[in-house]
Amino acid sequence: MSLSPLQLAVARDHSRPVEGDYFATDPAAIPPLVAAEPLGRSVWECCCGAGDLARPLEDAGIRVWASDKYDRGYGRTGADVLAATVRAAPVIVTNPPYGDGFPIQLVRHARKIGVRKVCLLLPMNWWDAARRVDFLTTECPPVRIWNFAGRLRMARNGDWQNTGNSPNRSYSWWVWDFSQPPGPTVARVLRLERMKP
Repeated sequence: MSLSPLQLAVARDHSRPVEGDYFATDPAAIPPLVAAEPLGRSVWECCCGAGDLARPLEDAGIRVWASDKYDRGYGRTGADVLAATVRAAPVIVTNPPYGDGFPIQLVRHARKIGVRKVCLLLPMNWWDAARRVDFLTTECPPVRIWNFAGRLRMARNGDWQNTGNSPNRSYSWWVWDFSQPPGPTVARVLRLERMKP
């Protein structure tokens, strides 16, 4: 039995990522990070999508090396960060894909190629999965988690027109700073100011 296009559309689980999908990120995520976390003069936005995080970083006076595995009309395309043999900048700031353990792979690879600091925008409840416990508590605990007092909007494949104004997920900046000795993870709160994407 075959399903009609309407049945297929209804049946598809839209919360699960599909290869090549991306979620454009609310640019409001950047100003509080820049105010709270020392980023230096240049960062690598290695999953840059359409530039939603790269542009406000540039507006803050930071030089941004923007790249993405897929062509979304911004940055260097065809650049898989996990295949990089050298860093593009000493700090990574990005909203990575969450599936297939990518954030953990990214942190491990960044450390291997000499990135000094990694700031990943991840769901606040990213701690919840049992498969991450050893990584987050023993192997490579983050030094800081900046929780937003407010919710960021995300737009599947950059479609801001069909994105609701009531986000249902909370996000945090998770920070790994390899220049600091391991210690307890510190969680702090950032105030979120509304910006138009």
